[in-house]
Amino acid sequence: MSTYVIGTQQVWTAHFDLTSYLDSVTIGGQKAAVAATALGATTELMKPGLETINFGYTGFFDGPDEADEIHEYLTNHATPAATPPPFAVCPTTGADGELAMMHCGRDLSYDFGGAVGSMLKVSASGGAAADKLVRGYVMIPKAAYTSTDVGTSAELGAVTATQKVYAALHVFTVTGTDPTLDVIVESDADDAWGAGNTTRITFTQAVAATSEWKSLVGAITDEYWRVGYTIGGTDTPTFTFAVTVGIR
Repeated sequence: MSTYVIGTQQVWTAHFDLTSYLDSVTIGGQKAAVAATALGATTELMKPGLETINFGYTGFFDGPDEADEIHEYLTNHATPAATPPPFAVCPTTGADGELAMMHCGRDLSYDFGGAVGSMLKVSASGGAAADKLVRGYVMIPKAAYTSTDVGTSAELGAVTATQKVYAALHVFTVTGTDPTLDVIVESDADDAWGAGNTTRITFTQAVAATSEWKSLVGAITDEYWRVGYTIGGTDTPTFTFAVTVGIR
C-alpha cells in the first residue's frame, strides 16, 4: 500500500493550472440516503439516492496585475458558464499513467480576504455540472508538445452498457502561427494498435487555450486505451496540454 504526503498534487480546471497557487484542495462525492422502509419492517431501511459531487480549494491571491491563472479564473471563469469546464485533481504528481480524480463542474462560490499581517487568501467551492465523479488516469501528462504523436497505452478495461468512458482536455498555453491541435481517444482489443483500433472520442480542434469534457456510453469491449494528437501550424507551434481518461 502507498501513502502520500500532500505537496506534489496537481490541480487543473478549465485551461488553468492552479497548482502553484493552492495550499489545499478536496474533491469527493456521496449519495443521498433515501428512506425505503415498508410496512411490517422492524428496521429502518435506506437506499442510495442521487449522487452529489463537491470540491473546494484554498490558495493565494496573485494580484490584479497578473493576466492568468487563479485571479483570472476566479474573476472571469468561476461564475456559471454555458459550457462548464473539466476539473482534475492528481493526487501524486500528474505524471503519465497516474491517478486523476476528474469531473465536469462549476465553482458556485468564491471569496478572498484574510487577517492583517497574513497572506491574502482565496477560496472557492462548487459541484457537478454534468456526469459523475470519475476515477481516471493521466493519459497525456502536462508538457509542451510540438509534434504529432500518441500517448502511452493503458489497460483501463471494457465499458459496460451502463457505463461511460470520460475524457478531459486541458490546453494551457499555445504558441506559433496558425496553430492547431486535434486530440482523439481511441481503444483497441489487444494493445496491438493496428487496423483494429477505433476512435471513440474526438475533441474540438484547439487553436488557443481551452478545455473540453466529453463522454461516450458503452458497451465497448476493447480494454486498451490511448490518446493521439495531431499538431499543425508554422513557426514551431507548441501546445502545453494534458488529457485524462476514465471509465465509470
